[in-house]
Amino acid sequence: MDQTKGKRRVSSNLLIMGAGQVITWAVSIAHLVLVSRYLGPYGLGEFVLASSFTTILGLLLGLGMDTYIVRAIARAPERGNVLVTTAVILRGSLGALVPLAIFAYTQVAHLNAETSETAYILGLGMIMQQFSNVLVAAFQGHEKMSYGAIGGVVFNVAQLGLTCLVIVRNGGVVAFGVNNALLAFAVLAMNVRWARRYVRPTWHITFADIREVIVGSFAFCAGNLFQTFYTSVDSVILGSLAGSQPVAFYGAANRLLTVPMVLPYILGQATLPMLSRLGVGSAIDFERVGRKTLSLLITFSVPLVIGLVSLSGVGVSVIFGKSFQAATPTLVILSLCIPFTFLDMQFYQVLVARNQEWRWTIVMGVSCVINPLVNVALIPLAAHQWHNAAVGAALALLVTEAFMALYGAVILRQVVFHSLIGRAAGGSLVAGMAQAGILWFVGSQPLPLMLVAEVMAAAVYLVLATAHGAFPRQDITFLWETVRRRPQRAAA
Repeated sequence: MDQTKGKRRVSSNLLIMGAGQVITWAVSIAHLVLVSRYLGPYGLGEFVLASSFTTILGLLLGLGMDTYIVRAIARAPERGNVLVTTAVILRGSLGALVPLAIFAYTQVAHLNAETSETAYILGLGMIMQQFSNVLVAAFQGHEKMSYGAIGGVVFNVAQLGLTCLVIVRNGGVVAFGVNNALLAFAVLAMNVRWARRYVRPTWHITFADIREVIVGSFAFCAGNLFQTFYTSVDSVILGSLAGSQPVAFYGAANRLLTVPMVLPYILGQATLPMLSRLGVGSAIDFERVGRKTLSLLITFSVPLVIGLVSLSGVGVSVIFGKSFQAATPTLVILSLCIPFTFLDMQFYQVLVARNQEWRWTIVMGVSCVINPLVNVALIPLAAHQWHNAAVGAALALLVTEAFMALYGAVILRQVVFHSLIGRAAGGSLVAGMAQAGILWFVGSQPLPLMLVAEVMAAAVYLVLATAHGAFPRQDITFLWETVRRRPQRAAA
């Protein structure tokens, strides 16, 4: 009975977060197109200069506490008041240093007055966002994913509306920074209101509590910093070796790759509370749930690779324009990273649930050495052989992601090497061959016909994957029943 309730809770959270993400995708794409075309390369560059540093400050200010809070509250909900209050105190104390850090950055980077002002405004919004993140982590620990999903949708929809207002009034970069700060404040106010049902501030905070949160979050903080370096160093090396144009091609392809990455993020956030509770209990139940999540990601990754590869040329042309066609082969190679990255993201969640997040921090640190070396070797080779240096950076990312997936499979071999994983991989490959065959037969067509072909091929994949056991029928039935019940529960 407990397994059924837990399964229903996870399925419901997946549907809620998935629905919210679909809306976020649509709104984010519209926002990207509007801002890029309105500001132009120079104005957009100013905004990126202002926002990139505040993003890094956000990682330092967060200290990796959010994941620790999710895991701790999932295991002991009664400790939520102490953990949340401690995290807010720590972030508030560090937040006082943000203006000084931004001032130093504006002086060293020689930012103009408008960009500097935008950086200060974005820094204020970032501080409020970090307070919101603490409350969202508490919601996730209680498996109340709907609050975070609603907050994300409200932020993106309101941001699109305010962006249109700025464009109509002919505003500049500073106006976009003000928009972000106002929205961060509005989302924080909503989260504070919602949080009253689950957490309340407490004055009973000891130095032991502060030490617990800092020490417990250290591995998460180090991992976040390693990931930031790992995901940005390729563009730096590419720019230094080949110039700015290949960076633009690689950046465009990488931006499209982030779309399917939301799937493992949603699954990880929805299953982390359950895995965290099982991680200190029955090893059999823990491994069973871990295998289920990994098999689902394998099954979903194959059609996403095939779909993204087949639509790469059309997608790049429609979103970024024909001048970005050189990004197409880069996107094709980056698409091959999807299965490895899906597994890597869930391997991390499984290790976090076992209190072994440091093992993934180690491989992230090693990857920060391997990835630059591979980039330095492959970027000049790609520029010479294929006259497209961005392809070298994409190949370097593929090599690094595959290395991390191999590492994760070895250290979690008791979870990974099982017939359930093998059945998911085998069934997915067979179904994927049929999907790819249909799309190859259709060939290059206008976008409407391509989308119809993609839907038909995906339907064939679903049928064959289910027939070969990659999609267990009972899981499909259970998910459908959850979809049917959700509107009735919402109405009630």
